[in-house]
Amino acid sequence: PCKAIRHKLNDEQCLSASIYHEARGEGMRGMSLVGNVILNRAKLYNKSLCGIVFEQHQFSWTKNKKPTDDEVSRHIANILLISKRKRSRIDVSNGATYFARVNVRKRWMRNLIASCKHKKHIFYREK
Repeated sequence: PCKAIRHKLNDEQCLSASIYHEARGEGMRGMSLVGNVILNRAKLYNKSLCGIVFEQHQFSWTKNKKPTDDEVSRHIANILLISKRKRSRIDVSNGATYFARVNVRKRWMRNLIASCKHKKHIFYREK
């Protein structure tokens, strides 16, 4: 079902839905951090935002949730996309390309360096 949903969404919708599902309880800063991670990863791997969001095993919400957003996540997504288009993007994540809850330890984290922490999440970037 996710592949069918993916093809119906544009990059702004993918970004907004991910911000909502991954960080809606983390405040504006947490939501901006998640948005930055997706934008940074898209740039690093030269993929569309939807390509990053729906990549297998990356964002848990894509497995079984309907893409949902709200006014705040749409607003943050729009600000991030506008600043990206103007090439004046503000990256509050310090180049982070991944994030996880503070109590999670995974093998993939060994090759990354922590770039910042916000509430219950740690954000990581390439070494």
